[in-house]
Amino acid sequence: MTASDPRLVDLECRLAFLEKALEDQLRLVAAQTLAQTRLEERLDALVRTVREQRGTDVGAQEDEPPPPHH
Repeated sequence: MTASDPRLVDLECRLAFLEKALEDQLRLVAAQTLAQTRLEERLDALVRTVREQRGTDVGAQEDEPPPPHH
C-alpha cells in the first residue's frame, strides 16, 4: 500500500468525516446540556416564586370568612 492507494485515501476521508461528525455531536450535546441546566435553574426559580406567593398571598381556606349568603 502506498500513500496514494485509493483504499487508504478512502479510509482517511471516512475517518476525517467521522471525526468531524463526532465533534459536531459533542458540541451539540454540550449546548443541550447547558440549555437544560439553564431551564432547570429557571424552573427552580419559578417554583420558589410560586411557593413564596402561596405563603404570603393565599391563606388557608379555613381562615377565610364564609361567603355572605351563609
